[in-house]
Amino acid sequence: FVDLWLSPDYAAAGSVMGILALGAAVFVPQIIGNAVLFGLNRHGRLLLVLGVEAILKVTLGLMLIPRWGLTGMAWATTLSQLALYTVWYPALVASTLGLARSPVLLAPLRYGLLPAAVTLITGYLLKRLLPPTTWLSFGFDVAAVTLAAAATGWLTLKPDQRSALKRLWPFAPRQNNVDGLS
Repeated sequence: FVDLWLSPDYAAAGSVMGILALGAAVFVPQIIGNAVLFGLNRHGRLLLVLGVEAILKVTLGLMLIPRWGLTGMAWATTLSQLALYTVWYPALVASTLGLARSPVLLAPLRYGLLPAAVTLITGYLLKRLLPPTTWLSFGFDVAAVTLAAAATGWLTLKPDQRSALKRLWPFAPRQNNVDGLS
């Protein structure tokens, strides 16, 4: 994407974006936990997590920036997110809701890790087989990776979860009411 979008002077931005994307893949699903904590008026817990995250990012940034510059800061951000949002934060949200911790901690592995692995493998293979040298080939690669990840995610769902998603599909057939009106 960076190669197609920006001049070669910005090639380093691609690796930085990749590092930040890894952290975002772990952090973004936890936004639901943020909404839960806000909804339950448990702002203090969220503030604690954000404070620890800020301290980790600044500390790691001070250690990594002198050696690796912008890439070091990207790693400081990503490592902080990985450290907090893979175990501690989900466990905190689970305990706030009175849920068992193990299902909350294992759900991202089931619903996220396998599709993420398929995404990485598919993306790597496509980059080697069909390098994105044009916007058309880039779009094809993105579509193929998205389809592979979606199919993998679909296969990890339980039958009742698949049925619930099918009902949300806008083109799904609707049952008519008794009087024949839908």
